[in-house]
Formats: sequence, C-alpha cells, structure tokens
Amino acid sequence: MTLAPLLTAAPAVKIHVIAAVAALVSGAAIASMPKGTPRHRALGRLAAIAMLVTALTSFFIFGQNGWSPIHALSLVTLVSLSSGLWFIRMGNVPAHRGSMTGAWLGLLGAAAFTLWPGRIMHQVFFG
Repeated sequence: MTLAPLLTAAPAVKIHVIAAVAALVSGAAIASMPKGTPRHRALGRLAAIAMLVTALTSFFIFGQNGWSPIHALSLVTLVSLSSGLWFIRMGNVPAHRGSMTGAWLGLLGAAAFTLWPGRIMHQVFFG
C-alpha cells in the first residue's frame, strides 16, 4: 500500500477521498447505534455533509473521456440525501431510513468501483 498516488492527485480528488472515508465510517457507526438519539443526529449530520461533499467533488473528477457512469451514483446520492432530510423533517422515519441507507450503500458501491485497475485507489491499495 502506498499513498503516493493520492498525495500527488488533484485537490478535488484529495477532498473527495477524505469526505468519502468520513461518510463511510460515520455511516457505519450510525448503522450500529441506537436511532433518534442526540449522538445519532450529530453523527448523521456529519455523514450527510460528508456524503454531500463526496458527491459534489466527484463532478470535478473525470478522465480523458469526461464523466463516467459512476457519476450517476453522485446524482442518485444527491437525490437520496435530499429526500432523506425531507422525510425526517416530515416525521417519516421509515422513508428517512430507506433514503439514508440507500445513499450509504450507493457510497459503498462507488467505493468498490474505485478499486478497479487504473484508478487512483487501486494504485493506493495494490500498487
């Protein structure tokens, strides 16, 4: 494992990776804790902001052919986050849970795609 490819990457990539890691870790923590508590709400805000930053910074990261199909996940994430926040404000806890879980699982799926050969995170983990 080497951080060299990440350290030499564009600033948008660095911000994207930091936010994605924060979203993945905080989302996993939220899944394992009691819901509706002040701790859940605080960590949920962190996770939502981190997912928002992750999705938005993805639009500044593209290859020689422009955006890839993985960018569609960013759009889905933006919709899921928005609907999740709307649902909880309306008191619809089951819909909120579904939207936020979907957003986190989408992030997990996108993270898996970053391990594809030729991508920066593949270089980080596999050289």
